[in-house]
Amino acid sequence: MYSSTEFLKLIAENDFRLLYEKSAPHDVWIVTPEGKRVQMFEANGRYPTTLRIPKTMLDDFIAGALVRPLACASEDSTVYELAAELGRAALTA
Repeated sequence: MYSSTEFLKLIAENDFRLLYEKSAPHDVWIVTPEGKRVQMFEANGRYPTTLRIPKTMLDDFIAGALVRPLACASEDSTVYELAAELGRAALTA
């Protein structure tokens, strides 16, 4: 499991987004700018796994003003991006 700082760094370095769907209230998916879910291979290299963070981590990112919702939010889901002026700066501190 990655730390919140490691997730933020991964998101910043790859221009990823966070997708919160009401249908999966405990998980937040890491997605590409096109909305595709990001996958990594497990440590043994055998099975791909979709990257996600716990909703509580997203709540912490929002509280810390590290992410902001994009205008494309719908009733069922919200996409978040790093707050350029805050989120990326926090990674270099």
